[in-house]
Amino acid sequence: MPIKNESGDWIDPRGKAVPPEHIPAMTKKREYVVERIVKDALSLEKKMVANKKKAIAKMLDYMAKLQDVKGVKPNAKGNITLTNFVGDKQVELAMDDIISFNEEFALAKAQIDLCLKKWSNNANKELITVVEQAFNVDKKGQVNKQAILKLRQIKIKDADWRKAMQLLVDSIEIKGSRQYLNIRVRENATDKFRTVKLNFSSM
Repeated sequence: MPIKNESGDWIDPRGKAVPPEHIPAMTKKREYVVERIVKDALSLEKKMVANKKKAIAKMLDYMAKLQDVKGVKPNAKGNITLTNFVGDKQVELAMDDIISFNEEFALAKAQIDLCLKKWSNNANKELITVVEQAFNVDKKGQVNKQAILKLRQIKIKDADWRKAMQLLVDSIEIKGSRQYLNIRVRENATDKFRTVKLNFSSM
């Protein structure tokens, strides 16, 4: 429903009151279409959030019972994958840390730049490309965290590079964790699992 004042006038984005008789019929129709779609989507979103919480609770309850039976406490951050008896349905609960970087991140970047400058005459072009892509800032002002973390896997014995990687490690801060629920199905045991699509954009 449109936002209205006490007189029933519609309020536009500038806060100006517009009498309903001055609003074109198709604008009113558009209002109904948008409001209806968004209302339904918000309702569906609420149900999906509740369903996700319910599904995760069931998985964790199963793992707690399994722990009691086996007498072993599972890793709190470990991923959980459960498959049905016939093997055509699978649910996975994945845990992922929310990572950010503190002020030492700038020092790590400066140290990496120092290395690249030092190696400029004979530096591996592929390494330079990897570093540039990792630190490339996107439209939201964010760097590619996964690409930056992968820099630690590059084996370089240079002391300056090792110092840069240590600064990078010291700059990492864990702000929390996210839980991802993946549901997969397949027609038979020889087929590949397909992920059940719960995102409008991927349908």
